[in-house]
Amino acid sequence: MPNSCSLARCLAALDPNSSRAGFDFETVAAWWLRNDPVWKSRVRKVWMWKDWPGRTSAQDLGIDLVVEVADGGLMAVQVKHRARVSTAEIDSFLAATAGGPFTERMLLATTDDIAANGRRKLLAAGA
Repeated sequence: MPNSCSLARCLAALDPNSSRAGFDFETVAAWWLRNDPVWKSRVRKVWMWKDWPGRTSAQDLGIDLVVEVADGGLMAVQVKHRARVSTAEIDSFLAATAGGPFTERMLLATTDDIAANGRRKLLAAGA
Protein backbone atom coordinates (compact mmCIF):
# COMPACT_ATOMS: atom_id res chain seq x y z
CA MET A 1 0.00 0.00 0.00
CA PRO A 2 1.68 3.25 -1.10
CA ASN A 3 2.31 5.97 1.48
CA SER A 4 0.52 8.46 -0.76
CA CYS A 5 -2.78 6.60 -0.51
CA SER A 6 -5.33 8.46 1.58
CA LEU A 7 -7.37 6.29 3.92
CA ALA A 8 -10.59 7.20 2.09
CA ARG A 9 -9.08 6.27 -1.28
CA CYS A 10 -7.73 2.97 0.09
CA LEU A 11 -11.15 2.07 1.51
CA ALA A 12 -12.86 2.97 -1.77
CA ALA A 13 -10.48 0.64 -3.62
CA LEU A 14 -11.41 -2.45 -1.59
CA ASP A 15 -12.53 -5.49 -3.56
CA PRO A 16 -16.33 -5.45 -4.10
CA ASN A 17 -16.44 -9.11 -3.02
CA SER A 18 -17.19 -8.83 0.70
CA SER A 19 -15.05 -11.82 1.65
CA ARG A 20 -11.97 -10.52 -0.15
CA ALA A 21 -12.70 -6.96 1.03
CA GLY A 22 -12.36 -8.14 4.61
CA PHE A 23 -8.84 -9.40 3.93
CA ASP A 24 -8.04 -6.23 1.96
CA PHE A 25 -9.23 -4.13 4.90
CA GLU A 26 -6.76 -5.93 7.17
CA THR A 27 -3.98 -4.69 4.87
CA VAL A 28 -5.43 -1.16 4.91
CA ALA A 29 -5.64 -1.27 8.72
CA ALA A 30 -1.99 -2.35 9.01
CA TRP A 31 -0.98 0.45 6.62
CA TRP A 32 -3.04 2.98 8.61
CA LEU A 33 -1.42 1.98 11.92
CA ARG A 34 2.02 2.43 10.36
CA ASN A 35 1.26 5.76 8.66
CA ASP A 36 -1.37 7.65 10.65
CA PRO A 37 0.29 10.72 12.25
CA VAL A 38 -1.00 9.77 15.71
CA TRP A 39 -0.44 6.01 15.60
CA LYS A 40 2.90 5.81 13.80
CA SER A 41 4.68 7.27 16.84
CA ARG A 42 3.20 4.49 19.03
CA VAL A 43 3.84 1.62 16.61
CA ARG A 44 7.15 -0.19 16.25
CA LYS A 45 5.96 -3.09 14.10
CA VAL A 46 2.72 -4.48 12.65
CA TRP A 47 2.24 -8.11 11.68
CA MET A 48 -0.65 -9.87 10.05
CA TRP A 49 -1.76 -12.63 12.45
CA LYS A 50 -0.48 -15.34 10.11
CA ASP A 51 2.99 -13.73 10.07
CA TRP A 52 3.40 -12.93 13.76
CA PRO A 53 6.35 -14.94 15.14
CA GLY A 54 4.62 -15.45 18.52
CA ARG A 55 1.57 -17.18 17.04
CA THR A 56 0.94 -20.56 18.64
CA SER A 57 -2.07 -21.57 16.54
CA ALA A 58 -2.84 -21.50 12.83
CA GLN A 59 -6.53 -21.24 13.73
CA ASP A 60 -8.34 -17.95 13.14
CA LEU A 61 -9.02 -16.80 16.70
CA GLY A 62 -10.34 -13.33 15.85
CA ILE A 63 -6.95 -11.63 16.02
CA ASP A 64 -6.13 -10.09 12.65
CA LEU A 65 -3.10 -7.93 13.42
CA VAL A 66 -0.47 -7.86 16.14
CA VAL A 67 1.20 -4.54 16.90
CA GLU A 68 4.38 -4.07 18.88
CA VAL A 69 3.85 -0.71 20.57
CA ALA A 70 6.57 1.76 21.51
CA ASP A 71 6.74 0.65 25.16
CA GLY A 72 7.43 -2.94 24.02
CA GLY A 73 3.93 -4.25 24.72
CA LEU A 74 1.79 -6.11 22.23
CA MET A 75 -1.61 -5.01 20.95
CA ALA A 76 -4.06 -7.49 19.46
CA VAL A 77 -6.22 -5.95 16.74
CA GLN A 78 -9.48 -7.29 15.38
CA VAL A 79 -10.38 -5.81 12.00
CA LYS A 80 -13.98 -5.88 10.75
CA HIS A 81 -15.19 -4.67 7.37
CA ARG A 82 -18.93 -5.14 7.60
CA ALA A 83 -22.19 -3.42 8.48
CA ARG A 84 -22.46 -4.85 12.02
CA VAL A 85 -20.13 -6.45 14.56
CA SER A 86 -21.80 -9.11 16.70
CA THR A 87 -21.30 -9.93 20.37
CA ALA A 88 -20.11 -13.41 19.36
CA GLU A 89 -17.28 -11.87 17.31
CA ILE A 90 -16.28 -9.68 20.26
CA ASP A 91 -16.44 -12.68 22.62
CA SER A 92 -14.13 -14.69 20.36
CA PHE A 93 -11.61 -11.83 20.17
CA LEU A 94 -11.63 -11.20 23.93
CA ALA A 95 -11.25 -14.91 24.68
CA ALA A 96 -8.33 -15.21 22.24
CA THR A 97 -6.49 -12.32 23.87
CA ALA A 98 -7.18 -13.16 27.52
CA GLY A 99 -4.24 -14.37 29.57
CA GLY A 100 -1.82 -14.10 26.67
CA PRO A 101 1.03 -11.78 25.87
CA PHE A 102 -1.22 -8.88 24.85
CA THR A 103 -1.14 -5.67 26.86
CA GLU A 104 -3.68 -3.85 24.68
CA ARG A 105 -6.64 -4.65 22.43
CA MET A 106 -8.20 -2.72 19.58
CA LEU A 107 -11.22 -3.15 17.35
CA LEU A 108 -10.95 -1.43 13.97
CA ALA A 109 -14.26 -1.52 12.12
CA THR A 110 -15.88 0.17 9.16
CA THR A 111 -19.05 0.53 11.19
CA ASP A 112 -20.13 1.94 14.49
CA ASP A 113 -22.95 -0.63 14.65
CA ILE A 114 -21.48 -2.85 17.34
CA ALA A 115 -23.86 -5.05 19.32
CA ALA A 116 -24.63 -3.37 22.65
CA ASN A 117 -23.40 -6.30 24.77
CA GLY A 118 -20.26 -6.55 22.64
CA ARG A 119 -19.58 -2.84 23.08
CA ARG A 120 -19.97 -3.15 26.86
CA LYS A 121 -17.60 -6.10 26.92
CA LEU A 122 -14.98 -4.22 24.89
CA LEU A 123 -15.19 -1.22 27.19
CA ALA A 124 -14.95 -3.41 30.30
CA ALA A 125 -11.85 -5.06 28.82
CA GLY A 126 -10.26 -1.68 28.14
CA ALA A 127 -10.36 -2.11 24.37
